[in-house]
Amino acid sequence: MSSRPGLSSRGARRVSRRPSRRALRVLAAAVTLPLLVTACGGAPPKPGADESPYAYSGVGVDDDRIDYAIGKIETIVEEEREASGVPGVAVAVVHRGETVYAEGFGTRGAAGDAPVDGSTVFPLGALSTPVSATVAAATFAEGELDWSTPVRDVLPEFALADPRVTPMVTLGDLFAHRSGLPAHAGVDLADLGLDRGEVIDRLRHLPSAPLRTAHAYAEGGVTAAAEAVA
Repeated sequence: MSSRPGLSSRGARRVSRRPSRRALRVLAAAVTLPLLVTACGGAPPKPGADESPYAYSGVGVDDDRIDYAIGKIETIVEEEREASGVPGVAVAVVHRGETVYAEGFGTRGAAGDAPVDGSTVFPLGALSTPVSATVAAATFAEGELDWSTPVRDVLPEFALADPRVTPMVTLGDLFAHRSGLPAHAGVDLADLGLDRGEVIDRLRHLPSAPLRTAHAYAEGGVTAAAEAVA
């Protein structure tokens, strides 16, 4: 999601202030929470034999409530987008494993008129961490890997500065940010345009703390863990 103000393709006024990260978080919450409150009901869940045991919420939500909530999306998004100064938003609703709504609002940035649509790709930033961890957890539920799997077992090119430590680092260590990698490891490399493989390869050149002795939020470590699980 762009952090610059812009002019909505739907006619919303231009907002001159630059939205902060807090504004982006508030926008996401403001859009999501009303929809959840609107959609959630007291009906019991209706499990089916073809449903994954971890794919769906235990709260039953019938189709009529989903349709009603979807009808509220445009008003909620446009009001919150204008209030926050975010130029463009994409919203998707997934119900029982199917995408039942995907729509864009506003523009991709203040400098141009390209509209946001349901397929617009946004830089996720730190949101990729919980997404990657969720995908990893679903994979672990299948039993082939788990949090204690050494990274080198599935990603042989992974290495830290200390060759003695490298084979002991697990997928869980990287997701928990306790591998010893320094804070924000790999971010500057990605900013320079290096691809995922190059970022992972260069982690070995960064000074590392002893394994599992400290917490440091290292994006490059999560990148390596996600690549290993993928």
